[in-house]
Amino acid sequence: MIEKLFSDYIFLTKNILSGIKNGISVEEYFEKREKLIKDIIELDASKEDKKAEYESSGAKELDENVVEFIKNEMKDTKMQMQKAALNKRVYSSYVSSNVSGSFFRRTI
Repeated sequence: MIEKLFSDYIFLTKNILSGIKNGISVEEYFEKREKLIKDIIELDASKEDKKAEYESSGAKELDENVVEFIKNEMKDTKMQMQKAALNKRVYSSYVSSNVSGSFFRRTI
């Protein structure tokens, strides 16, 4: 029973990862995964058995890969936001300098 739950967990986690990479909505997978995690927690087995199956099934490595991928995506998104903010500041300073008018354009 525990092997089936962890194989389903791995399947859902892989679908979440591929969905994020391809820009597909993954809310449904997260909800199913959350329910599956609750089932694993409520399972009548010792914590040691659950931990051993978690590590031996490859779920631990997969979770580490997902965490690393999400960190990289967050870092890339943060850099894009900073670049957009810089572009906005550059554009607004350019516009404000052109709106104020030049000293040489004034008639005396």
